[in-house]
Amino acid sequence: MIDNLAATAADSQIPALDELDPLQTHFQEGVAPDEIEQVYHLKRAQPMLQAFTALFHGSQDGVIVRLLVLRELASDAMDSAFSRADINQKFAYLIPESLETVLGRLRTHGLLAWDNPAAVYRITPLARN
Repeated sequence: MIDNLAATAADSQIPALDELDPLQTHFQEGVAPDEIEQVYHLKRAQPMLQAFTALFHGSQDGVIVRLLVLRELASDAMDSAFSRADINQKFAYLIPESLETVLGRLRTHGLLAWDNPAAVYRITPLARN
């Protein structure tokens, strides 16, 4: 009885193969995604894929506002740093809640960085790509 319980507990602690790599659920049994060269390259591009997800996940309206803010900030070749006052002035046509949501999402996904000592936002190299 104790051996059966121990075996059951041990089995429940060992994750199934597809739990280790959720990508496996999309492939035929016996095919390991990491053995496919293009999967390897896509996994190496994970930061860029996460940036795309940050920009394009959600409603079409949300996507438009996120792209608008990112494009406006990235296109300003004269400035690489923006104070919050600069951003508020540049995007005065957006409601504050929407602007804050967009800035938060861009920060969270590494497209916009807050430089605390200088008290400015900076567009990251990832966002410029």
